Amino acid sequence: MDIDFCSNDVSISLPGSGKPFLAAGAYGLDDILLLALVYAVISITGIITLVMLAFKGVKMMNSQFIEHNEKRITGMVLIIVGIVTFFLH
Repeated sequence: MDIDFCSNDVSISLPGSGKPFLAAGAYGLDDILLLALVYAVISITGIITLVMLAFKGVKMMNSQFIEHNEKRITGMVLIIVGIVTFFLH
Protein backbone atom coordinates (compact mmCIF):
# COMPACT_ATOMS: atom_id res chain seq x y z
CA MET A 1 0.00 0.00 0.00
CA ASP A 2 1.38 3.37 -1.04
CA ILE A 3 0.33 6.61 0.64
CA ASP A 4 1.70 9.88 -0.70
CA PHE A 5 1.86 12.45 2.11
CA CYS A 6 3.26 15.21 -0.12
CA SER A 7 0.06 15.81 -2.08
CA ASN A 8 -3.52 16.60 -1.17
CA ASP A 9 -4.80 13.33 -2.65
CA VAL A 10 -4.50 10.11 -0.68
CA SER A 11 -3.96 7.28 -3.10
CA ILE A 12 -4.19 3.67 -2.02
CA SER A 13 -2.90 1.28 -4.65
CA LEU A 14 -2.81 -2.46 -4.39
CA PRO A 15 0.24 -4.29 -5.77
CA GLY A 16 -0.12 -4.82 -9.49
CA SER A 17 -3.36 -2.84 -9.76
CA GLY A 18 -2.11 -0.11 -12.08
CA LYS A 19 -4.03 3.13 -11.50
CA PRO A 20 -5.85 2.86 -8.19
CA PHE A 21 -9.65 2.71 -8.23
CA LEU A 22 -9.81 4.01 -4.67
CA ALA A 23 -8.07 7.25 -5.64
CA ALA A 24 -11.39 8.42 -7.10
CA GLY A 25 -12.69 8.61 -3.51
CA ALA A 26 -11.18 12.06 -3.23
CA TYR A 27 -13.59 13.26 -5.91
CA GLY A 28 -16.81 12.11 -4.22
CA LEU A 29 -19.39 9.36 -4.42
CA ASP A 30 -20.82 10.57 -7.74
CA ASP A 31 -17.50 10.15 -9.50
CA ILE A 32 -16.95 6.71 -7.99
CA LEU A 33 -20.38 5.56 -9.18
CA LEU A 34 -19.74 7.03 -12.63
CA LEU A 35 -16.39 5.26 -12.83
CA ALA A 36 -17.98 1.98 -11.72
CA LEU A 37 -20.72 2.39 -14.32
CA VAL A 38 -18.19 3.07 -17.08
CA TYR A 39 -16.14 0.01 -16.07
CA ALA A 40 -19.29 -2.14 -16.01
CA VAL A 41 -20.52 -0.96 -19.42
CA ILE A 42 -17.13 -1.49 -21.04
CA SER A 43 -16.73 -4.93 -19.47
CA ILE A 44 -20.21 -6.13 -20.41
CA THR A 45 -19.86 -4.78 -23.96
CA GLY A 46 -16.52 -6.56 -24.35
CA ILE A 47 -17.88 -9.84 -23.02
CA ILE A 48 -20.94 -9.74 -25.30
CA THR A 49 -18.75 -8.91 -28.32
CA LEU A 50 -16.36 -11.79 -27.63
CA VAL A 51 -19.23 -14.25 -27.13
CA MET A 52 -20.81 -13.17 -30.43
CA LEU A 53 -17.50 -13.59 -32.25
CA ALA A 54 -16.97 -17.01 -30.68
CA PHE A 55 -20.49 -18.09 -31.66
CA LYS A 56 -19.88 -17.05 -35.27
CA GLY A 57 -16.59 -18.93 -35.24
CA VAL A 58 -18.19 -22.10 -33.88
CA LYS A 59 -20.86 -21.99 -36.60
CA MET A 60 -18.09 -21.97 -39.23
CA MET A 61 -16.44 -25.12 -37.84
CA ASN A 62 -17.03 -28.59 -39.25
CA SER A 63 -19.22 -30.15 -36.55
CA GLN A 64 -19.14 -33.65 -38.07
CA PHE A 65 -15.42 -33.97 -37.32
CA ILE A 66 -15.93 -32.88 -33.72
CA GLU A 67 -18.93 -35.21 -33.22
CA HIS A 68 -17.05 -38.16 -34.68
CA ASN A 69 -13.87 -37.56 -32.62
CA GLU A 70 -15.32 -36.04 -29.43
CA LYS A 71 -13.88 -38.72 -27.11
CA ARG A 72 -10.40 -38.39 -28.62
CA ILE A 73 -10.52 -34.60 -28.43
CA THR A 74 -11.68 -34.70 -24.80
CA GLY A 75 -8.96 -37.18 -23.91
CA MET A 76 -6.23 -35.12 -25.56
CA VAL A 77 -7.40 -31.93 -23.82
CA LEU A 78 -7.36 -33.72 -20.43
CA ILE A 79 -3.87 -35.11 -21.08
CA ILE A 80 -2.53 -31.71 -22.14
CA VAL A 81 -4.08 -30.01 -19.10
CA GLY A 82 -2.58 -32.69 -16.85
CA ILE A 83 0.91 -32.26 -18.34
CA VAL A 84 0.75 -28.45 -18.15
CA THR A 85 -0.49 -28.61 -14.55
CA PHE A 86 2.26 -31.05 -13.62
CA PHE A 87 4.99 -28.74 -14.88
CA LEU A 88 3.46 -25.49 -13.59
CA HIS A 89 2.80 -26.75 -10.09
